Amino acid sequence: MFPMTQKTKVNKNTLVPYIILPVYRLFSTSAVSFADTDVLRTLQPPRVRTIWNMLMHKTKGQRGVTDRWEQIRDVYSTMAPEEVQKFKQEFEREYAAKKKAFDDQLRQFSLAQIREENRRRMKELKPLGVNLQKLRHPDLPKRPAGAFNLFLLDIMKNESLRNEMGVPALSPYLTENSRMVSEAWRKLSDQKKQQYVDKAKESLKEYHEALKATGIRIK
Repeated sequence: MFPMTQKTKVNKNTLVPYIILPVYRLFSTSAVSFADTDVLRTLQPPRVRTIWNMLMHKTKGQRGVTDRWEQIRDVYSTMAPEEVQKFKQEFEREYAAKKKAFDDQLRQFSLAQIREENRRRMKELKPLGVNLQKLRHPDLPKRPAGAFNLFLLDIMKNESLRNEMGVPALSPYLTENSRMVSEAWRKLSDQKKQQYVDKAKESLKEYHEALKATGIRIK
């Protein structure tokens, strides 16, 4: 006769890390988490080609940089407006196709994955001088500008407003422009400031509504 073995009691807590958690992760993880992260590490937003880029590419390796620039300038100056417009439309169609393919590829990844990749690019690649732009989820609406930035845009676009606020001609240096506009903002009356504040609040409300419609949660 074989000795009867005592029936052991199974502790339910021991099942959590071995059975319950893997099953929970399997069904709670969306399909985007299984996307190839190596693809995400090399993604780069497309850029619009210009006529200047096209001519630079065609003359690559022919002459020195200075001679090439002079040659390109001469060729560009002889181009008819219709020809220039034709190239611009072609480049816009080309960019639209590349942008659509890029957005479709980026939609495979979650917002958390995109943020993690952006942090990696800033931490690892920027000190090395590698120029990789930050990625942005294509379905994520752009956050609107605040009251001061709305005033800044008006100042830059509206010459009459600059004259009214006593802002001289804009400088090619961004810091100088920011200083001048900051002084003009401080001199602005409370009533006019409130107009920009109300406009910014309305834009922010529309942004949150658009964000809610996408179903993307931002923590």
